[in-house]
Amino acid sequence: MPADLLARHESLFKTYYKPLVVYATRLIGDQADAEDIVQEVFAQVWKKKEDIEYGEKMVSYLFGAVKNACFNNARHLKVVRRYEQETQYRQPMIDDPYHYLLLHEIEQKIDATLDKLPGKAKDVFIMSRYQQKKNREIADVLNMSVKTVEAHMTKVLAALRRNLKQYIGILIIMILSA
Repeated sequence: MPADLLARHESLFKTYYKPLVVYATRLIGDQADAEDIVQEVFAQVWKKKEDIEYGEKMVSYLFGAVKNACFNNARHLKVVRRYEQETQYRQPMIDDPYHYLLLHEIEQKIDATLDKLPGKAKDVFIMSRYQQKKNREIADVLNMSVKTVEAHMTKVLAALRRNLKQYIGILIIMILSA
């Protein structure tokens, strides 16, 4: 490895590390995470050191890479938070064998109900509840109107209410006791 390559990278790091951390901190609001992101960007640049031109465009590249890494980090945190919210009530229930069996039974009942539905209604429900798609997105994917998507969801939810009504009281007690 040429010494000048190491010197250029080190100079780039010393010159732009702090400004990039400030920039990343403004984007994500957390300095420690910003420092990690900037260090990771420099590590990625170092991995590509033979292919990169250390010139005027490098500064723009660094700021763009930090910005993209910050947005990726924000998306990742959003997914983590959503998962934590969805599982916050469920985890204590899973730890109890009775609750685990009951939840498994309810999941089987949901699957059985969905299997009895016409294909489009099931697709609409899966895209809405499991894939977190909005009605407009579902309508576009399935080539139908938003009103049709809403009608399918109404049918699915009515079927689920009918087939799961015996579990409602138990679920409320489980959630309140968690």
